[in-house]
Amino acid sequence: MSQKFIKKKQTSPKSLGYGKYYAKAVYNQKHITTRQLADFIQTQASVKRSDCIAVLDELGFALRHFIGLGEKVKIENVGIFKCGLRNKRGGFEDAKDLTASSLSPRILFQPEYTTSTQNGVTRAAVAMLGDITFEEATDYEAPKEASSQGGGE
Repeated sequence: MSQKFIKKKQTSPKSLGYGKYYAKAVYNQKHITTRQLADFIQTQASVKRSDCIAVLDELGFALRHFIGLGEKVKIENVGIFKCGLRNKRGGFEDAKDLTASSLSPRILFQPEYTTSTQNGVTRAAVAMLGDITFEEATDYEAPKEASSQGGGE
């Protein structure tokens, strides 16, 4: 599996990396849909596409249910989903100002890791990234600038 990238120059004078080049990932399409995911899973397992779609549709509800109960949800070969807290930027001067109503929830994802030892050094790697290599995109066209008339996605 190969992930394409382009070289992009930082053009913001406010950035510490102004004038330097960075890699930017190039994606093939906006996103993979539930149906496309179900089609792929169907070819890998002895499960019908309709069953895959039903399970994937329910997965979001199941995650929300258990995370809402304060649980961490581990999906084997994927990782752990849990609820995190978004605090006020800069924190609070006084502990009494920190209340439940001053917080907002966010979903945290911790990918599953594998470890291997080579030459006496143990390294951890994200399991889902194990087979991915990189290649520079030679046929990349930058997306058109969004119109300033609104109506975005």
